[in-house]
Amino acid sequence: MIRSYFYDVATGLFSGRYFSSSDVDEVAHARAVQLNLPEGHGAIAGRFDHLSQRVDIERLQREDDEAATAWAAKGDDKGPPSRVVATAAHVIDYQPPAPSTDHEWNPDTKRWLLSAVAQATVAAAAAAKARHAELIGQQHDDIRRAVLGDTSALERLRAIDTEVTALRGQLI
Repeated sequence: MIRSYFYDVATGLFSGRYFSSSDVDEVAHARAVQLNLPEGHGAIAGRFDHLSQRVDIERLQREDDEAATAWAAKGDDKGPPSRVVATAAHVIDYQPPAPSTDHEWNPDTKRWLLSAVAQATVAAAAAAKARHAELIGQQHDDIRRAVLGDTSALERLRAIDTEVTALRGQLI
């Protein structure tokens, strides 16, 4: 099976889409890719990570210009050479923009991950939400008892309300 990934010809960014065929004939696969190629995109055979790799468009353009210059120097009248075809050698590592200031680049996974501080904030908010839900769930029996005149239930409700009010500031 041959797989070709699509990339934007202006930016070199992989789209995340690819074309696969069970054709082992590379020429037949290339023809099929051209029929399925989105507008403004090129295709490159292989397997690539669209989140951490891109095609080096500058290098591809430079090689294309060099081939055209070499052709012109020969004085060949058969017409200009075909454009340089992107290969795996034209693929370079890429670090996309950070999703937010709360993210840090991890060079091992080649992904943006939440910073330790942001993870702690998210964990604290989750704990606050869980405690809030627990307190809200606890109050039902005390409400019934308070309506029936149980003064200790009213004190428990006030304690729950105080804690719920404090937790609201921690909820995201």
